Amino acid sequence: MSENTKPNSQNDEVDLGQLFKMIGRAFQKIGDLFSKLFSFLMFVVGKLIVFLLLFVNIFIKHIVIIGLIGVVGFVIPYLLDKKSKKTYTASMLVSQNYSTGKVLYANIERYNDLAADGDSISLSRELNVDIEKAKNFTEFTIKGLRNRNQILEEYTLYIKEMDSIDKPTFKEYFENVDLSSSALQSITVNSIAPEVYENLSKTIINAINKNNYFVKEKEETILNLKNNIKLTKESIVKTDSLQKKYFEILNKYYTGVQDPSNTKQGSLNLNLTNNKEKINTKEFELFQIQEQNRQKLNDLQAQLEKKQEIVELQKDFESPTLVESKYKDLKINLPFILMLIATLFFVFKKLNLNSYIKEYGSKEKLLK
Repeated sequence: MSENTKPNSQNDEVDLGQLFKMIGRAFQKIGDLFSKLFSFLMFVVGKLIVFLLLFVNIFIKHIVIIGLIGVVGFVIPYLLDKKSKKTYTASMLVSQNYSTGKVLYANIERYNDLAADGDSISLSRELNVDIEKAKNFTEFTIKGLRNRNQILEEYTLYIKEMDSIDKPTFKEYFENVDLSSSALQSITVNSIAPEVYENLSKTIINAINKNNYFVKEKEETILNLKNNIKLTKESIVKTDSLQKKYFEILNKYYTGVQDPSNTKQGSLNLNLTNNKEKINTKEFELFQIQEQNRQKLNDLQAQLEKKQEIVELQKDFESPTLVESKYKDLKINLPFILMLIATLFFVFKKLNLNSYIKEYGSKEKLLK
């Protein structure tokens, strides 16, 4: 037994020794790798510092030429800005009382296309303005005003009504929502003259309010609302009369006092049982019906007032504001870009990169 144990112990010692040697060599390789990586980083950083110092040195040496190039880079967009026509913008706010969204958006898109094409004759005819005024319009845009919470409420109702298992996420619904159906719409008009906005809102609205289709829809809607109001008023009168009769019956039931002038009371009593709870329930039901009818009447009258206008102006064009010039950022960025390019040119010239390009940038070097 002892003879077999000794060789195994020696083998274990040999295996452990080899394992430690392998671990040592691995750590040594890792250390060498980090050392080389550190040396490479130091080399790159050193070269970058030298290049930066060279860059600064050449910039200082050629500062006059580079400065003149920067001035030219500022003057060019400055002159372009001075020669370009100023653009003004103003917005109006309208509310849609009917389903006019598609037509309203189509009208605004048509105005914008005519303005972009410079077709002032057609635009003047569309907007009912003179041609000289129509020449000033440059852009027409429209945007539905509906906040995220309103869309979330619509999405919740939409999901509840869906039978399909594959339901869209709120993000998908939000990205595809039709803002043309929003009650409030903001219409923005850009022009090169600030005085062209007078009476423009009336023209845009009248294009919808005088549309034959919507005029007919308005007439039908108002007629239906008036009929509903008439029926609701009649229902309120009947309910009031019936409630009065019930009050008289309750008064008789609890006090025993009868109104001899009421000839119809006897016939009403035939329909009631001598049950106090039954009488109170009927009276309360009439009270509820009366309140519902009054609330319905208020809602119908509010709708009737709202439906008098197809598209209603909520906010007219205010004093137009000057649109920020597209050359504003260019006047700042272009000088720095040109100065950087000029400095790099002098740096590459100093490094004699042209000779390297001629020497190594050839077909022979590529195929070699």
